[in-house]
Amino acid sequence: KAPSSLTVTALSAGSGVSLAWKDNSSNEDGFQIERKTGSTWQVLTTVAANTKTFKDASAARRTTYTYRVLAFNVAGGSSYSNQVSVTTK
Repeated sequence: KAPSSLTVTALSAGSGVSLAWKDNSSNEDGFQIERKTGSTWQVLTTVAANTKTFKDASAARRTTYTYRVLAFNVAGGSSYSNQVSVTTK
C-alpha cells in the first residue's frame, strides 16, 4: 500500500527539510523518497522498512522542493504518496 499523509517542514536556515508519512504497508522492504525542483522528479534516497521520517539535509536554502514517497518490495513499488511542496528558509 502507498504511504499517505506526507508532511514536510522547512527547518531553520541551512538545516534542510523534515519529512514524515504514514506507513500503510505490512510487507515493504523500504521507502523511496523523491523530490523535484521544477518539473523533473529525482530519487533522493531510500530508507528502511517501517521508517516514517527522513531529514533532507541536502536541501539548498531559499529553494522550493516538492516531495513524494513510495513503498517498495521485491514485487515492485506502490503508488506514490501525496505530493507536498515546501520552500526552505
